[in-house]
Amino acid sequence: MSDPSLRDRLADALDMIERLRGELAAQRAEPIAVTGIGCRLPAAAEDPDAFWNDLVAGTDAIRPFPADRADSTAFYHPDPSVPGKAYTTDGGFLPDVTGFDPVPFRVSAAEAVGMDPQQRIALEVVWEALERAGIAADTLDGSRTGVFLGASTNDYVRLRQQLCPPAEIDGMQLLGENSFIAGRIAHTFGLRGPALVLDTSCSSSLMAVHLAVASLRRRECDLAVAGGVNVILSPYGFVLVSKARALSPSGRCHTFDAAADGYVRGEGCGVLVLKRLGDAVADGDDVVAVIRGTAAGHDGRASGISVPNGQAQQDVIRAALAEAGLRPDEVSYVEAHGTGTPLGDPIELRALDAVFHDRDRPLLVGSVKANIGHLEAAAGAAGLIKAALAVRHGVIPGHPHLRRPNPDVGWDEMPLQVPAGTVAWPVDGPRHAGVSSFGASGTNVHIVLSEPPERHRPAEPARGVHLLPLSARTRTALRQLAVRYAADLADDRGRTAADVCRTAAVGRSHQIYRLAVTGDTTSGLAGALASHLRDEPSPAVIARAAAPRHHRRVAFLFSGQGSQYAGAGRGLYQAEPVFRRAIDECADQMPDALGRPLVELLFDTADDELRQTRYAQPTLFCLEYATAELWRSWGVRPTVVLGHSVGELAAACIAGALELPDALRLVVARGAAMQEMAPGGMLAVRMAPDEVVELLAGLPERERMLVGIAAINAPGELVLSGDTAALATVRSALAAAGRWHRDLNVSHAFHSPLVDPVLDRLRDVAAGIRVRPPRVPLVSGVTGAVAGERELADPEYWARQARQPVRFHDGMRTIRELDHATFVETGPGRTLLGLGTKCLGVEHTWVASMRADADEPAEALRGLGELYVTGLPVDWSAVYAQVPAHTVALPTYSFERRSYSAFGTVAAAAEPAGGEPATNEPEPESEVLRKVAATTDRTERLELLRQYVYGSLEEALALPAGELTERSDLIELGFDSLMAVRLIDGYRRELHLEPGGVRPFFEVSAEFWHELLLDEFEKTGIEQGELA
Repeated sequence: MSDPSLRDRLADALDMIERLRGELAAQRAEPIAVTGIGCRLPAAAEDPDAFWNDLVAGTDAIRPFPADRADSTAFYHPDPSVPGKAYTTDGGFLPDVTGFDPVPFRVSAAEAVGMDPQQRIALEVVWEALERAGIAADTLDGSRTGVFLGASTNDYVRLRQQLCPPAEIDGMQLLGENSFIAGRIAHTFGLRGPALVLDTSCSSSLMAVHLAVASLRRRECDLAVAGGVNVILSPYGFVLVSKARALSPSGRCHTFDAAADGYVRGEGCGVLVLKRLGDAVADGDDVVAVIRGTAAGHDGRASGISVPNGQAQQDVIRAALAEAGLRPDEVSYVEAHGTGTPLGDPIELRALDAVFHDRDRPLLVGSVKANIGHLEAAAGAAGLIKAALAVRHGVIPGHPHLRRPNPDVGWDEMPLQVPAGTVAWPVDGPRHAGVSSFGASGTNVHIVLSEPPERHRPAEPARGVHLLPLSARTRTALRQLAVRYAADLADDRGRTAADVCRTAAVGRSHQIYRLAVTGDTTSGLAGALASHLRDEPSPAVIARAAAPRHHRRVAFLFSGQGSQYAGAGRGLYQAEPVFRRAIDECADQMPDALGRPLVELLFDTADDELRQTRYAQPTLFCLEYATAELWRSWGVRPTVVLGHSVGELAAACIAGALELPDALRLVVARGAAMQEMAPGGMLAVRMAPDEVVELLAGLPERERMLVGIAAINAPGELVLSGDTAALATVRSALAAAGRWHRDLNVSHAFHSPLVDPVLDRLRDVAAGIRVRPPRVPLVSGVTGAVAGERELADPEYWARQARQPVRFHDGMRTIRELDHATFVETGPGRTLLGLGTKCLGVEHTWVASMRADADEPAEALRGLGELYVTGLPVDWSAVYAQVPAHTVALPTYSFERRSYSAFGTVAAAAEPAGGEPATNEPEPESEVLRKVAATTDRTERLELLRQYVYGSLEEALALPAGELTERSDLIELGFDSLMAVRLIDGYRRELHLEPGGVRPFFEVSAEFWHELLLDEFEKTGIEQGELA
């Protein structure tokens, strides 16, 4: 090979191959962050903090078998040889396993009954784990998120088969079985990554984590939820394991103790949210621990399938250490499988000795099974959560029930130590731990994890006040959530208001019942919530009933000249980057048009100078444009716009009819032309238009020609405009008639005959701009109707727009006809909001953007809160884009659980249920039909029917009684076509009605169903008493 260039290319290729090999090797061992944990564990440990407190306190969670599930005494006998009996039924139990809140998951009551409690618990725990990771579950729809869960026990299926008659079998039961757990979670949250349920017996959940880590490293998914679940509903499993002599007769896991005589069954759920460490750090996640290495293997052939293989355990531990890149002596603690069996404990301890023997200080060893029992398929997840919390806190909890170390273990020759009490981490350097989980079927898993990286607090954002959004699926759940937040935020624990509000906004799903709080400190937020909970008014709290869906269409209102004031927008310019960029963009588009820099005019000009029309109109346009851009960046997008006078130019720009450069050319020309108008004045009056016409008709001809109606703002609210002397005559006539009037502080007579001399200039400028079809309906201030492209493209329109009266009242009526009930004044002040309430009434939502006497960023956020509580979607990532990501711990969703079960307490010798033979007897007449037909009072009948309809909807949606109102949006509550079919079937059966088809679901409300049945009753004649 003599060609030097060829040799160089070959060398480059070899270098690239080596580099790619290195990158591939690094990817295979890429660290994985644990960013969130959810758990439901014995002793009422419903969150990681409660679980950790139990561990540190050495809590013993073992209890007798719950009496509300079964009469366990009928299954018990101390003699292991007695057929059909268990010699122990003690275990680690959850306080409640049938309780479930189906509403957040849009699961019907019938579907909830069909679901194995393991599926229900897993749904809630995954939700909580995601929230603790700062992830809103509803933001994952379509994401590459994987679900890896271990599950083995199938008591619910067994009991259904044993206790329920075949006639009660439905398709919901199939979808509720264990094999559907991962799929149910992926379906509920819209996850598109791998979703699988694993069963390797005791090692299932740690195997799930092992596979999740591998999937993340292979880029199969970008986020994973992994763990396991186990629920014990019947003593049957105790009988089963008793016959294998695996359970402890004493009812305790005496792991590593001389008294070790078997394990204790336990139940629970543990879920970890996993993400590649680099992504977690970049996202500002609160990393709990870092998984460095994982490995899995099998015992292979042994003396029995359930007999542990010490060499196989050594192999899997060494493999995990190798992947983690750690020496054995760098690991300070191992969370052992540690079931407390006479055979298993010594084998596991000797395997640990073989791997970790060469070290300067003891290896601490413990097992969470001594606290909560053996959670079987969820055991590995419980041990991993314990170890993750230990490396995070730098503390190793004590190991209970250790009285005398197992004499079959050579403790003196082993560098192993079991801490009897809680101890500090034994090294000052990086904290590393191992976790083992060994399945009875022979599948072994080991995971090595380390302490989280150091977090650096980000700089405080320019915005001082922040908005805390809270939401829930019911009113009661929202109040409970507010109680939790008020208590939690009373102790800031180093959290800032910015961190708290951003985490709650970005890291929580937003439900239909909402509450918003503004504040600059966590204690301030807590105090405002506490006041609200005491029913004391607080200006920091925004709360109101959720609005129907059509009320969430938003109209932007752009005010006219005179609404701005010196310094308007300064606070937003300083605190909000989007607002600042919009103002700067306007300045860049017209660097010399105003003779002075735009920012200087806006924020460093005296009020009198700013009111000069040549400055006032362009600066007002820029303020309104920037304000609208800020709202739109926050996800508040108008579905109609209306501008008052010069405000219509900003409205046209936001609607897309005018590009920004053209709009600026037009508004600058408009302001300059009107600056040159002859002096004049404007007069507000409270009269009807025909009264004004009659008044002007009575004036001398000169005055009549120089005065006109400038604006029709509201019923009986007009503005007159014209020559100063002519207005004086009008003023005298009004005073003589005793009519209210007020002079406006203006320098010119806008929308009057005095504008005529400058209209040609406006036509010329308008002829040079390009008008596009509005992307958002633009209500014309000239006609009060929606403007078309052809109309707007005519230069004469923009001349008329400056000359003709502003028909604001007509415009507001048009917006109402377009079914809008939410209005945002996108500019300084509240002028148009006040006029709007006179046009349409105060029952709508009226939101200001800024006020002269208020902190502007705080006012804008309060306005956002008002829109949020009506149900408007908000882009919280954009709202908090300027707040560096720094996820903090906050309360999770407040589930409202009710019991769902296909059967009651399990009897000792329940007979298999058989199906009853079918009969042809007619169904009895329903109670509601009897009540409705029995009364002749029409009002009473209507109320009975309303109660029935609302009750049936609440039952279908699994809502508490009385939750629905006529404004409730059933679609957002989870109503679907299947529920509609069931309702109609029920109405046919109970009311003897045949309701017709259902109109499009986006219109469906509770009141719709009430009206539907009323119509049917009218048709059948029941209202006339024919069925009475």
